[in-house]
Amino acid sequence: MRSRWSLVATVVLGMVVGALAVALYSQDRATVAPGMKVLLENERVRVQYHDVAVGETVPLHSHPPYVACVLKPYKARLRRSDGSETVVQRKTGDAFWSEAVTHSVENIGDNEIHNLIVEIKTPVSMKEPEKGAAMTMRSSGPFDVKLTPQTAAEKAGEAALGRMSIDKQLHGDLEGTSQGEMLTAGTAVKGSAGYVAIERVSGTLHGRRGTFMLQHSGTVTRGAPQLTITVVPDSGSGELTGLTGRMTITIAPDGKHSYDFEYSLAPAP
Repeated sequence: MRSRWSLVATVVLGMVVGALAVALYSQDRATVAPGMKVLLENERVRVQYHDVAVGETVPLHSHPPYVACVLKPYKARLRRSDGSETVVQRKTGDAFWSEAVTHSVENIGDNEIHNLIVEIKTPVSMKEPEKGAAMTMRSSGPFDVKLTPQTAAEKAGEAALGRMSIDKQLHGDLEGTSQGEMLTAGTAVKGSAGYVAIERVSGTLHGRRGTFMLQHSGTVTRGAPQLTITVVPDSGSGELTGLTGRMTITIAPDGKHSYDFEYSLAPAP
């Protein structure tokens, strides 16, 4: 009986992790639209030329806050990750602001869409930070992860639960290891799943040694992803005491994983 449930757990977990991986992979527009022209990119902004042919749909992808300038009039249908949709019409010379969003873009007009988009990666403060005040920083790098099925899943009707251990090797600005546990939920609806996880990270962050905890909460609603990874409040220790922040994960087409971590931490004494 145990081996049977272990098999169920492995299959369900594979489906959940696979769905989440595809969802995460689809989030960056540079990934879903490989021909996207990036005119400028640094740690603060990414300037891109946004073009969508008549009748074309750019799959679900994410933007940080951005400002856009319309170079040609267009009509488009925007579908957000929560399932809502909006039809917009803009004319040449329009400029508009958008908060962070995950959406797809369908060109339903008679003209190609030509926009210039400036994505804001990290807010720039013109005010000199107070002495000893926490500073917002960014770290990134690759990581390797091993997920191992644990105790048998429970199955209720068409839904199934799974549990896995997490073992990571992190590289780049955050160098260290991570161990944790993941709980997953699969459903009878294709493309819908969810997971929560807690992991304990131990290592150095931009040269400062310590530990901290990360909390994951992820869902995929019929293919639309939603993932939040945050530092557990007051979980930092050693030289990482007081750490706060959010992390995003990217899975490349070749399956390689990488992280982007925006965090705040008071300067070292």
